[in-house]
Amino acid sequence: MEIIRLIANVAQEATTSTAFDTLTEVLTWIVSSSGGAYFIVAWFVSWALEKTQFWKDLSSQIKVIIIIVSAGIIGAVAQILLNNPDTVAMIDPYVRPIIFTTLVWLTTQGAHLGIKRVTNTNPENKQ
Repeated sequence: MEIIRLIANVAQEATTSTAFDTLTEVLTWIVSSSGGAYFIVAWFVSWALEKTQFWKDLSSQIKVIIIIVSAGIIGAVAQILLNNPDTVAMIDPYVRPIIFTTLVWLTTQGAHLGIKRVTNTNPENKQ
């Protein structure tokens, strides 16, 4: 449920603000108190790892460590890039299509999950 809430929050922010127009703004979000780095890791774990046997076999303590360390690495890389604005300016035009495509996909996933949740809880939809 937590990942659904996070996806919904990012989808809401992406559709109601211009917070992600540039790579600098995305990097700033990643290192901010909004938990961007954590969101990225949590989304990846939910989307790519939760169904793998490898992830299922790990203890919850190891999973937490992996998530925290991964979020820390992503945050550190984002901060390093923010400290090098010339590098960010150079790669921004190439990364921007990926950012926008990802945001659109996340927005549609947030809407999809919300619709799915509503239809699954509606007694008229039960077979």
